[in-house]
Amino acid sequence: MKSFLALFAAGWFLTLFLPWWGLVLPGVVLGAWLSPDVRTALLAGAAGGASAWMAQALLSTLLNGGLLAGRVSMILFGAESSLLLVLLTGAVGSLLGGSSMLTGFQIRQVLRRD
Repeated sequence: MKSFLALFAAGWFLTLFLPWWGLVLPGVVLGAWLSPDVRTALLAGAAGGASAWMAQALLSTLLNGGLLAGRVSMILFGAESSLLLVLLTGAVGSLLGGSSMLTGFQIRQVLRRD
């Protein structure tokens, strides 16, 4: 739970100022620091990354009335659905968060063996 909340907060904050890899940096650090096992690293990272990016996308969509999300979803899906674009953003955030925390956990395992 700590790793999920930490990745959510750090991912939310850093992606305000950094590009997509702003979620990866805290994921690697938190995966190496807080994750007790592989399952926790993967699930907490996926949930934290998806939550952070979906919250950011939903907030942006609500603040601009869904104009940009509607146009982008029209290009991608052929239908104006802001919700579908927010869900796709969450899926990408889930992949980034899960893989970054898993990478951090694996780095810690490799360094501990020596």
